[in-house]
Amino acid sequence: MRYLIIIFLISSQLFASEKFLFKENIKFNEGDLYFKNFETCKLDSKEIINKCRIGYRIWGKLNSDASNIIVFPTWHNGTTESLYKYGYIGSDGIVDSDDYLVIAIESFGNGISSSPSNSEDFPEFSIKDIVTFQYRLLKKEFNIDNVHAIVGVSMGGHITYEWMTEYPDFASKFLPIEGAPWHTNYDMLLYVARENALNGDFTKDSEILKATKIITALDGMMLWTPDYVEREYGNLGFDDWFNTLQKRGNTRDYLINRKSQNDALISHDIRQDGVLTQDQINLFKDLDIFSIIFTSDLMVLPQPNISFAKSVGFDVLSIDGDCGHMGPEIECYQDQVKEAVKKFLSN
Repeated sequence: MRYLIIIFLISSQLFASEKFLFKENIKFNEGDLYFKNFETCKLDSKEIINKCRIGYRIWGKLNSDASNIIVFPTWHNGTTESLYKYGYIGSDGIVDSDDYLVIAIESFGNGISSSPSNSEDFPEFSIKDIVTFQYRLLKKEFNIDNVHAIVGVSMGGHITYEWMTEYPDFASKFLPIEGAPWHTNYDMLLYVARENALNGDFTKDSEILKATKIITALDGMMLWTPDYVEREYGNLGFDDWFNTLQKRGNTRDYLINRKSQNDALISHDIRQDGVLTQDQINLFKDLDIFSIIFTSDLMVLPQPNISFAKSVGFDVLSIDGDCGHMGPEIECYQDQVKEAVKKFLSN
């Protein structure tokens, strides 16, 4: 097992101009899951998460001036383990841990960080709340003043947009992949459908099964395009394919956690009262932003990215094809995404 050793030397005279990751000498087993426990997390709504905790994993090696740190938040209902498993992080990953030290952070509501499934009286939270406590972890606990980039996929892309809104000076670069600065009405149809499917009484097995079938059907329709589904799965019996999809989540914990993140997604909008102000545009113009979208994405429509980029003046890579929201996966366009990410991060 490879070990990552990050040493913080406290000589202020010798190292005054250098940045270090942690307050004290800490040895990390690369890729292992760690937690930071807070007594409470006070949310923007004034609600409290008691016994609050945030999970994270680290891959890669810190360079001599601590300028190669990448923060990678998780996607909707996803985990840091999945980011590694599916090639988003790692040696030769979308973010290459041979070049960067990657801190992947578990988002509230994913069942690892504080979530309805592991907390009592868990309150509603927002995408802004996720960012607030990721910042607290990195800045207050790890003494990080600046990172090279924030990179996120899907809901992680939404989180990346929130990062640039709340803490624009914390990262040198921002890279949302199939995320959105705000939602279209079409996007909201999915969130409202999920919201209603996830409002059942999940003490009853019948309600768990009903909600699972609805969520599975919504996922099957929105993750890929019809052409992709027919080409890749059309030769399978429907029941066999549907049951395979359904195994992704069919428990009470899965459903209540997913509801909490869906509620957070519903309220996501970096604009002020639905309007992108000139002050915001001026702020964002000074940032180094690059966005990747997929023209066939049905789960996160590309239009808000395009509109935002036009207003602010940053580049967008638009990738064609029929993989839809699963465009960054290895069987789709991961190599193309990887190449674009590498170029942006290295400039």
